[in-house]
Amino acid sequence: MNHLKTTFKILSFCAICYVFYMWGALSSGADEIDDIIPFIIQVESGGDASAIGKAGEVGLMQISPIVWLEYCQENDYMNPDGTPYSSAYYTTPTGCPKDLADYSTGINKMVGEWYLRRLRDHYLKDIRIQRVQIPAEAKNYFIVWRQNKYGEPEYFQNSNQEAKKYNLTSIEDMELALVLATYNWGIGNMRSVDYDINKSPKSVQRYVKKIMQLYHSSTTKKR
Repeated sequence: MNHLKTTFKILSFCAICYVFYMWGALSSGADEIDDIIPFIIQVESGGDASAIGKAGEVGLMQISPIVWLEYCQENDYMNPDGTPYSSAYYTTPTGCPKDLADYSTGINKMVGEWYLRRLRDHYLKDIRIQRVQIPAEAKNYFIVWRQNKYGEPEYFQNSNQEAKKYNLTSIEDMELALVLATYNWGIGNMRSVDYDINKSPKSVQRYVKKIMQLYHSSTTKKR
């Protein structure tokens, strides 16, 4: 009986600790997206808020015209004549509305963060990642698959190569790598290769590897 009481107390204590841990995590509002944004900025623009890319990408996070368009339509921005927003209405190469075209660092980061979360929570929401560990080999294996509307897997992808190449040690790391590749190359392109980063162009692979290296080497990364 005493043994059961002791076990119950330990479990109760662990449960209380977990509740406080989750409350702290939720109340802080921070997650991996927040943590990785500084390294995206470092690679995308080198911290130059006035940077403009070859395809009209602008600012710290190199927001493309199509992302400005999606953001403005999603948030009900209007043209000056009251019609629904269209990037073609503006002659600026960035495609962003004139009231946002000051390259404000805060606005640029806000739109970039919005798009990263949209990629993760909307466009990649049907992607499932399963982590498999083999103690004898002391290695992490990841299986990536897409869930159809019936909850069934449409394909399986063994992502051991990605795990090794990009030093991915958790499901969160694998999700970040997919988000980064999609942010850099586009959702349509990633779909065309079944979200296999190793089938993306070398420039995309270097982009993901560089940011993940910066992310892992940072002392600010949450453990």
